[in-house]
Amino acid sequence: ENPCSRFRSRREPGRIIVIPDDVLRRLLDAPCQDRYAGVRDRAMMMLMIDTGTRPQEIRKLMPEDVDFDAQVLNIRGEVAKTKEPRSLPISDIAVVAIRKLLSIRPPEWKGSTLFCTESGRQMSTKVLGERFKVYRTAIGEQNICAYSLRHSFATGMIRHGASADSVRIMLGHKNFDMLKVYLHLCDDDVRREHEAHSPLLSLLPQPTKRVRRVKE
Repeated sequence: ENPCSRFRSRREPGRIIVIPDDVLRRLLDAPCQDRYAGVRDRAMMMLMIDTGTRPQEIRKLMPEDVDFDAQVLNIRGEVAKTKEPRSLPISDIAVVAIRKLLSIRPPEWKGSTLFCTESGRQMSTKVLGERFKVYRTAIGEQNICAYSLRHSFATGMIRHGASADSVRIMLGHKNFDMLKVYLHLCDDDVRREHEAHSPLLSLLPQPTKRVRRVKE
């Protein structure tokens, strides 16, 4: 018997899909704002992009988890994947979308989850996936899933100057292992920007091919 067989192997992170900004805009424009489901889905996607909340966490949020005065989203320990509570800042525009959602809910949904179904029940993982399938099909982007918004949040925050530790805390990671993937993606961005915009490019002609070794 393999002595290591009783130890669980470390799970490898899934493929990171970062959605370009123009695609994110089209995704947010896809839900119909004349129907409850559309208002709900747009507010939900905005909150995921704004906070990096996991899909399994977003489904279980309650209206009271949103502190409108402090503009903070509280992820309760029983909701968090890591079982550790965390508080996440919310942007003004996301607050407006959530207020709009709550304003159209009937009074009998008082005890329902924040992003409940049309019947007032908690949204299931299957329904959440189906909603994203509707929108990705509508905009012609088949690689998008709910978790893609979390990836886009992480890389977007880093690209806009957020510290790695701040992003780690907001994502709910205990260490930097997973964050290294996002940092690597942003390193690629830096390399491309350097290759396109280095001031040296305007000063000297560039070689037609990379020089490996200077001949003696």
